[in-house]
Amino acid sequence: MEKAILQVRSLTKSFEKTLFENLSFAVPPGESVAITGPSGVGKSTLLHILAGLETPDAGEVFILDKNIHETCQDLIRNDHIGFVFQGFHLLEDYNVLENVLMPAIIKREKVSPNSKAYQRAMGLLTRVNMIDKKNASIKNLSGGEKQRIAIARALCNGPDLLLADEPTGNLDEDNSNIISSLLLHACKEFNKALVIVTHDTRLAKLCNRHLELRNKALETVV
Repeated sequence: MEKAILQVRSLTKSFEKTLFENLSFAVPPGESVAITGPSGVGKSTLLHILAGLETPDAGEVFILDKNIHETCQDLIRNDHIGFVFQGFHLLEDYNVLENVLMPAIIKREKVSPNSKAYQRAMGLLTRVNMIDKKNASIKNLSGGEKQRIAIARALCNGPDLLLADEPTGNLDEDNSNIISSLLLHACKEFNKALVIVTHDTRLAKLCNRHLELRNKALETVV
């Protein structure tokens, strides 16, 4: 078995109550993991901790053996993590192509038409069937189109770990199927680790592993 991209060890987090405690799991390359559970149980908080966007009360998160909460989080996120946010978080002052290129811009890569980053972005837009709208305003896109752009942006820097928060939430069935296929295909084709937080039981069943967050613990759903 290949070495895990993501390793979670004894993770605990509380706010007004304990959301989860002593969570431990690992995700190797090419594996997709769905995390489900009741609303308010802490699924999105867990995903944010995995990305280094929130800090746990106890425990450790390793991305390719780097402790994300002890190393420079921005460097790890830029180099190793792609995050698909529930609310898209696209920048409306930039067009579609510029949004996809944003991770490369943040890394100060060259993004001119002859650059590798530009070619990656164009390839991703082709894969998500949005190449014809590369110069379009974000404001004019549908929810499904925005989600496709968000996924292309998350893949722009070739991350090892792809995290997605409710990627099919508020989408119709057709767009949900498109988004699900995109994420799972990217995981397998590019040998990424994929963790999805979702209420979509159909999507959860398509993943290699389905975990439910309940009673402060993660339980395997068979």
